[in-house]
Parts: sequence; structure tokens; C-alpha cells
Amino acid sequence: MCGIAGIIGPDACSEGSRAALAAMTLALGPRGPDEQAFWHAPEKNAALGFRRLAILDISGGHQPATNEEESVHLVFNGEIYNFPELQQRLQAQGHHLTGTGDTACLAHLYEEDAANMFARLRGMFAIAVWDGSKERLVLGRDRFGQKPLVYRKTAAGELHFASELKALRAGDKDWCPEIDPIALDQYLALGYVPAPRTIYEGVQKLAPGHFAIYKSGEMSVAPYWSIDWSEDEGAADMRLEESVTQFRALLEESVKEQNVADVPVGVFLSGGIDSSMISALSAKYSNGPLKSFSVAFEDPLFDESPMAELFAKSLGANHTTIRVDFNAWETLQQISSAYDEPLADNSALPTWLLARETAKHVKVVLSGDGGDELALGYDRHRAIALSDTIRRNLPKGLIRFLSGPLASRIPVSSRAKTKGRRIRSFLESLRLTELQLTSKWLISFDETARLELYRTDALDRLVGASECSSSCPDPMELIHKGMASAKNRPLVRQAQSFDISESGYLAGDLMFKVDIATMSHSLECRSPFLDHRLFEIAARFPEKYLIDGISGKGKRIFAMACKDIVPESVFRRPKMGFSAPVDRWLKGPLADPLEQTLLGQGSRILDWFEATTIRRFIDEHRTGQADHAYRLWSLLVLELWMRKNMP
Repeated sequence: MCGIAGIIGPDACSEGSRAALAAMTLALGPRGPDEQAFWHAPEKNAALGFRRLAILDISGGHQPATNEEESVHLVFNGEIYNFPELQQRLQAQGHHLTGTGDTACLAHLYEEDAANMFARLRGMFAIAVWDGSKERLVLGRDRFGQKPLVYRKTAAGELHFASELKALRAGDKDWCPEIDPIALDQYLALGYVPAPRTIYEGVQKLAPGHFAIYKSGEMSVAPYWSIDWSEDEGAADMRLEESVTQFRALLEESVKEQNVADVPVGVFLSGGIDSSMISALSAKYSNGPLKSFSVAFEDPLFDESPMAELFAKSLGANHTTIRVDFNAWETLQQISSAYDEPLADNSALPTWLLARETAKHVKVVLSGDGGDELALGYDRHRAIALSDTIRRNLPKGLIRFLSGPLASRIPVSSRAKTKGRRIRSFLESLRLTELQLTSKWLISFDETARLELYRTDALDRLVGASECSSSCPDPMELIHKGMASAKNRPLVRQAQSFDISESGYLAGDLMFKVDIATMSHSLECRSPFLDHRLFEIAARFPEKYLIDGISGKGKRIFAMACKDIVPESVFRRPKMGFSAPVDRWLKGPLADPLEQTLLGQGSRILDWFEATTIRRFIDEHRTGQADHAYRLWSLLVLELWMRKNMP
């Protein structure tokens, strides 16, 4: 696990560019505290920088890596889990590998099969290859966006790329970045900035599952992987027992591969289904007692630590519970400095603290991330599946009554994910179109709320940017595009398709959150559920193998595949999620800081948004007239990010 950076252009090896590259790699220091290295092309048009967190092949594994002829030079961030298989094939083809880990394979693999290199990798990665013979840069990013990669063209005509935006800023002191109005609008809607945009104008993310070729000043980008969502008659006829066996075997192989390291390995254990499965399987392959870690909240509505501790004890694990009696305001300040882009996911706070404490014990940790996306485990998956079934089977008049008069009579609490809140939200969803139904659970600021929020001049900037954009600017269009890949499948599958699309929640929110939180503390996080083979076979399963058609409960395949290692009580337990009590914070300890920060002197978001609208959100939330917790949190995170990152 590392940080990578590079400069491509005629003056890439000049004194100024060398200083710029050194500044870029220095900015990535926490990603790689163990080693720093550079390579400058003899032809002077390429330079690569590298920071290392040594996990495999400690004495070897040095980067930038090269092939025998030194025609290929490469830096990469991540882990390749099928490297033993690649080693054997490359050695059989006559290659001399200079190390024993995954790094040793990659330059030779490019030499042998440049066109299919990334498709042959199983793991998480952001890779940059300088092909000296063709004088081109090749970039590649893993299928689910676990590892980041951003790039921009400088005013001098150079291409700069790096693991994080802060490195791009460090490498060009004359650059005064400006906010991309479209990216800002997408952030308000989704809570994150989806690929390929970044929050800055003129800066791009390489989208998950894509590769790019930069040659003669031109960049071309294309996908190398996508899920086939077409219905498979053979898969539909697959016996349940066969599906369960296949799934378990692949998951166990993934967990086994991801426990390979030359440093201590642990697991995040929340007590929920996903982390319990990963922990139970990891216990089989751990070198000594399993090391597990969880967080504990003061509020029992958010605290799963007793369940985590109980399950860890059953595994004989060496368990650490991290008490999160933290100062939310102080933690927010830390996060706004670390995160290159605003992220409205409030679980970033406990994730940050969990990563910070875990890093004191191990250098690698496994997580259950991706389990909900893989096996339809979110509450919204359940709601979408049930709502879709009901709308197709009940009379329209009854649906109008359920979604209108009846729903409006159900009182809700803003404390947490209460039953009343879920029932009312579900009933209201019955009257929506398929796109509206899917986006209801994804969009915080809908178009009406965003239009009300914007100042007139800011709205003009957004309209102008949208008219000039060659890519999809509207958040609803992004969701529709992501759903379209599975357009012939049931609606819950279409929602799943968006979740794991290049612009979806998995890459844009979850992976970004986890990567920054862990790498800021020099901790590598691996996610066994994100083995792409698991998603490929899950896409072929009949929906009934994943989600119950009557109860709407997801992860059926999980319960059947792991019933021998995870107690039934874990699968029956209501989903709590991994979040923070934001509503109470914004009415309690953060009430005054919220108002002062958003509306006080020095507020940066008032350059974009109407103060009267923000004031109304605050007042309605405090008095209980409306639940604006997520909207206000999004604005607070944005304001703090602007203060830290914008001149």
C-alpha cells in the first residue's frame, strides 16, 4: 500500500519539476511512511514518485519497478492478491523477477500483455506505467475504486497524476484551483463527488474499472471491466445448494488471499453480518489469535460493541473496543484537513477514529465493506424491492391511500432509524416512478431544494457549466445511467447496478471514506467482499437467492453460505449501520458551532448559497418541524472543507 505521483511532459526532469515531484510525494507521506523513491526518464519526459507502506516482500518490493530491459517503469498503490499465480506464469515465460511479492510481477505483466494487464489483476490498485518504447503513460484503477487516482493538465502543459488531490496542489504552487459547479451540485445531491469529476475544475478522477493512455498530450479513457447483468437461463436454473457452495468457496478463497502479509493483520468487527463473516473466516487463516477491533458509542441506538465483543469471544479473538466519547467538532476539523473533497457521510467520524486506534496495533486490517452492495443488504434495497412488488400487485386506488393519507398520519422521530420513520418513508415511496424510487434513498438535496438553496449568480455558474459539459451533469441522470446497465432486471437489481457503477455510492462514498481514514494513519484496509468474481456470480443469481420476496430481507446467500461459522442470531439482528448521532449533535453540542460556521462572519458557502434558506433549515430542524440533519451536516462539512482547502 503506497502513495504514487508522476509528471509527464518535455520538462518532467527539469530542476523545477523534480522539486514539484518531491513536494507531491511528500504530501503523500502518511500513505507511505516506510520508503520514498523517484525515477526520472533518460529522455527527460517522464518522472515517477513513490511512497511505501511495506506490507509484502519487506526487503524487496521496491518501486518504481522495471522490467529486464528497463523499457517499462511502474509505480502502484494497492495489493494484487493473485500475484503467486502471476509469478508462476511470468517465470515460466522466462522473466526474472527481482522480488517475491506483487510489485515484482507488474512491469513484466505489462510487457507480456499490456492490452489485458488490468483485467488479469485481482485486487485493489491504482497503477501508473511509463512505456518508454512507445513514449506513453498508462494508468489503471481497480474495479470498485478502492484505490484513488487523480490527474490534471497544468498551465505549462504537463500532466500531473497522484493518489490524492493534495499532492496535485503541492506539485503546482501557482495553481489556484476553483470549484467545479457541477461537482458541487452533485455533492449536494449525493453527499460525495462521483467519478470522473473532482471538486476542482480541470481535475479528473480515473473512474473505477477504467484505464487511460496518455500520449503526445492527449488522454484517452476506456473501461476494461463491467458486470454482465443480462439474465442467464443457466444461472436461473442453478440449484440453491450449488449457488451457496460456489459462493462460499469464492469468499473463503478471497479471505484467505487477503490475510497474506508480512506484517500483523487484524479485522474490523462491528458485530453485524458482514464483518462477522469476514472475522469468522479470517480466524481460520490468522497467524495466531485473530486481532479484532470495534468502536463503542455512548448512545445504545448506535452502539453494536456488545455484540462485537460477544462474537469476538466466541472466535477466541484478541479484541479491542475503542470507546468513542469524542469531541465531534474536533474530529470534524481533523477530517476536513485530511479529506481532499467534501464527504457528507457522517460515518467518516467513527471510521477515522477506528482507523487511528487500530493502526496502533496492526498495519493491515480486513473489513466487511461491500457486503451490502454484493448481497442487497441496505434498508433501501429492502424498501425498493417491497415497494416495487406492491406497486405491481395492488390496485392504484389503494396505493394512493397508503402513500398519501395513511403515510401522513404516521409520526416519526428524528433520533435514529426508527420503525415509524422507516414505515412512513416506505409508504411514501409507493407513488414514485422507478427512477424517483431509487433516487429517494440516495439524494438528500433534491432539485427543488438545491434550486432554493443556490444564490442567483451561483445558479448561473452551474447552468453555464452544464451547458458546456461533455459528460453527464445532472445527479438524477447519473443514477439513471447507472441503473441502465441492469435495465432488464428487477428494480432492486437496477439500484444495485448504480451502487457499484463508476459514479455510485460504493466507489464515490464508501471506498473514498475508508481509503482516506485508513491511509491517513498508515493503515491498509482490505475488503474480501470486493473480489470481482463474487459480484460476477452474484449478478447471475436469481434475486430470490439474495433478497426475500416477502419480508424484503437481504443477504439470504450470506446466511446460507456461512451458517456453520456465524450464529443465526447475527443474521436475525436488525441492521444498525455504522453512523453517528448527527441529529442530536446538531440540536445539542454542535448547534451553536453549526450556526456560527454556516452563517457567521467568514462563511465560505454564502458565496454560493442563500443565507435565508440555510437559516430556515436550521430553525426547522431545531424546532422539530423537519428533519434537515443530513442537509445541514452536508453544508457543515462543505464549509469546513472550503476553509481548509480553498484560498
